Parts: sequence; C-alpha cells; structure tokens
Amino acid sequence: EGMRKSGDSVTTTLNYDLQLQAYDALGSYDGAVVVMEPETGRILAMVSKPDYDPNNIAEDWDELTAEDSESSVLLNRATQGLYPPGSVFKIFTTLEYVHENSDYEDYSFDCNGKFTEGDSVIHCYKTSDTDRKI
Repeated sequence: EGMRKSGDSVTTTLNYDLQLQAYDALGSYDGAVVVMEPETGRILAMVSKPDYDPNNIAEDWDELTAEDSESSVLLNRATQGLYPPGSVFKIFTTLEYVHENSDYEDYSFDCNGKFTEGDSVIHCYKTSDTDRKI
C-alpha cells in the first residue's frame, strides 16, 4: 500500500537541426516531410504543414474548427495523409537512368496521351487533348 510504480521512459529520436531544415524546406507549401533512419526505424524529423502554435490552441480553437474554415491544420499530413508510395520509386528509376546514361540531360519524352508496349498501355499523367512534354 502506498507504493508507487514508476512509469516507463519516453525517448524521442528527433534531430533538432534536421527537423528545422525539413520545416524550412517545406516553406509555405502544404505537405509533409518524414526522415527515418532505415537501420533502426527511428524518426529523425517529422513535419506537417499547414501547422499551428500549440501554445495558442485554446485561443485559436474556434477558428481552427469553424465549419467554413478552409484550414486543415489539425490534419497531421505526416501520419494521416494518404500519399501513394510509388512516387519513391521514380527517384530510384531516375538515378539508375542517370548512372547508366551520361547524356541524361538531353533526354525528353513526348507524351501523346498513352504509351503502348505489347499488350500494356500506360496513360500519361493528367493528359489533355494537347500533348505534354514530361
């Protein structure tokens, strides 16, 4: 009786300088930046914008939750945003192309709405009646 049980420790893995760089890099854009340490899964930086000052949440609550508000500051885009993971592979594909082709700066592709190879058809992103160069 009367004995207290100590709680567990909480350790954050955020890197302040990296967090600040991610915040500044996102600038005034809405979006998210998450930086992980692949070996351990530690989160080194996590930024979601638009954001709000948690020190003023009580004063700003009515404005943040108003039905006519177009703000989505209460949505944590880093943990709740639905972003397709396929975009990550574009980086690897591009890096491999650059590695194998020294003339990569001269590459271009004219999208005419779709690309057909055998039985496969790939439609160009956001195509319209006019051709897009991507």
